Amino acid sequence: MTAQGVRLGQQVVFVDEMRVGLIGQVRRRWTARGVKLCPQVEHSYKWRYLQVAVDPLSGQVWWRWSERLGKEAAVAAF
Repeated sequence: MTAQGVRLGQQVVFVDEMRVGLIGQVRRRWTARGVKLCPQVEHSYKWRYLQVAVDPLSGQVWWRWSERLGKEAAVAAF
């Protein structure tokens, strides 16, 4: 690790993130025979991000949910 520039007392963690969300779906509807159904569907997307960091030496795990994903959110999380 010292060859890569990690000094004594510094911590190395592995970080990953994933997006979890919901998308609206069209459902089956009952109609009279021969009548074509034209449902009005409004799609909505709701996303959350799960950010996880693991210290491989101690096995300690940190995680948090966030609304947005970016450099600022990752730095604030860990």
